[in-house]
Amino acid sequence: MPRLFIYLALMISVAIAQGTNRSLQPTVRPTGSYVSQDHAVNGVLHFPSASSSTLFIGIVVQDCFIDVRAIPYEIIHVEGSSHMIFLAYSGTALKIYVEQCQDPNIVVEDFAQLKFTFQPGGANLIDLVSSKGLWHGTFYHVD
Repeated sequence: MPRLFIYLALMISVAIAQGTNRSLQPTVRPTGSYVSQDHAVNGVLHFPSASSSTLFIGIVVQDCFIDVRAIPYEIIHVEGSSHMIFLAYSGTALKIYVEQCQDPNIVVEDFAQLKFTFQPGGANLIDLVSSKGLWHGTFYHVD
């Protein structure tokens, strides 16, 4: 019984240490400009700096022009090189631009999250995908 207790205590401390190491790893943040020249989505997503948590959007989705400054965002590491960027667009002009498009295939919820793939020394990219799966754009880092 004492050996079992010692074993369990050791396993718990190892699990806590591993969890602490993971939580202390810095989250990679996109910086600079990401450009898409896709047919359905083209334009620029710009992240001013790694310390900034705002994003600038200047894109055309199908025939809908969207130009919004300083959208707050949060980034969460998913696994490996994958991260999710969650936009806090309420209180920004994003909803106004989307509504002006009057296109039922483009809704403000399409911009709620972006997939960020970070590969050190490789191609860093951001995917913007329609919530209905009707269009998508891949933005490649250019800075």
